[in-house]
Amino acid sequence: MLALQKQARRAPGTRLSIRSDLPGFKVADARRMLAGLPAPGDYRVVIKPLRYRTRPSLSALCEFDLGRIILRLPEPFQPFDELVYYSARRKPGAGMRFAWAAEKVRFRTRRDVLRFLYCHEWLHWYLREMQ
Repeated sequence: MLALQKQARRAPGTRLSIRSDLPGFKVADARRMLAGLPAPGDYRVVIKPLRYRTRPSLSALCEFDLGRIILRLPEPFQPFDELVYYSARRKPGAGMRFAWAAEKVRFRTRRDVLRFLYCHEWLHWYLREMQ
């Protein structure tokens, strides 16, 4: 009976399928960083480097036709600030005009970036696959 209760509490597919194409970044590190976050069903998570010229930025992609979520970590990594838009309000008048609400977010570690990007792309997955 106890084993059945434990199995019922365990969500199906909680193991993430992760691949890292980032040199020196192990899959075990990614698993630790993403621990406690929901799994995207049968989608694979791919971590790739994001090369930049002047400053780091955020970049991720959810490929629905291939069943994978791509997270790009800035390489080389250094702490950075990014303006994150979280809401919009329609402006009165003709046309589709919006007043965007944004906040500057500080990303101090790779873990911060990875978790933020994963949660954002997981939401896209959830809205597409679960609704």
